[in-house]
Amino acid sequence: MLVGLFLYFLLSRRGPLGGLGLLYTPTAIIIGEAVLVTPLLVAVSYRVISAAVSRYGELALALGASDTEAMEIALREAAPGLAAALVMAFSRAVGELGVALLVGGNIRGYTRTLTTAIALEVSMGEFEAAMRLGLVLVAIMVFVAAAARAARRLTGDEAG
Repeated sequence: MLVGLFLYFLLSRRGPLGGLGLLYTPTAIIIGEAVLVTPLLVAVSYRVISAAVSRYGELALALGASDTEAMEIALREAAPGLAAALVMAFSRAVGELGVALLVGGNIRGYTRTLTTAIALEVSMGEFEAAMRLGLVLVAIMVFVAAAARAARRLTGDEAG
């Protein structure tokens, strides 16, 4: 919610970026979600790559691989962790309500997202509709996670 509030102030008419006219647009939601998930994605990716470099990259160098070969091996070994980081960032962005609501405005047919639609249905007392939308959101996340797992199996990483 704090990220959404900060972006609202930046994008509002009197804010430093108000002249761009981005508030209550899909572009504002995209910017907000990117600002929200980028630190998470970078932190997790850094940790995964650092572990792979120290574990596999250094071993490859010790066994006579070139720097480029060692980096390729480390990145290949880090790929499942990087895919998991992407799925985690995607699920964080999809489930976010505050940013979408504050900078998108929940405008029907324009900036309404699944999470803002769920919040609207709950506020109107339409709990069944909110539950149906929530199930759609869960189904999307299950599909994305299953697709990531299938892709990992196709690339030959059977562990996990």
